[in-house]
Amino acid sequence: MLGLNDRVQARPDLLSVSADGEMVILDTENSVYLNLNETAAEALRRLETAKRLGELCDELVEVFDAPREEIERDVLEITRKMVEADLVRIV
Repeated sequence: MLGLNDRVQARPDLLSVSADGEMVILDTENSVYLNLNETAAEALRRLETAKRLGELCDELVEVFDAPREEIERDVLEITRKMVEADLVRIV
């Protein structure tokens, strides 16, 4: 199970374009196209370098006006989905 102490990093070979806070990802390796909302897009941008999910939460608390517990829950859910989609990897 994914936790706040796990280190993750976005795959460097993903193609992306951002517009209005959202991001469209093209994974040419797996022929997958995804549309990320503002929160998921910001999380993925910040995972270009490997970091613990707790560190990512620290950063996102400064960006979004939401309680830390909510951000932690969202980050764990978003990251789990991104791992399943092979957008980020546990390092």
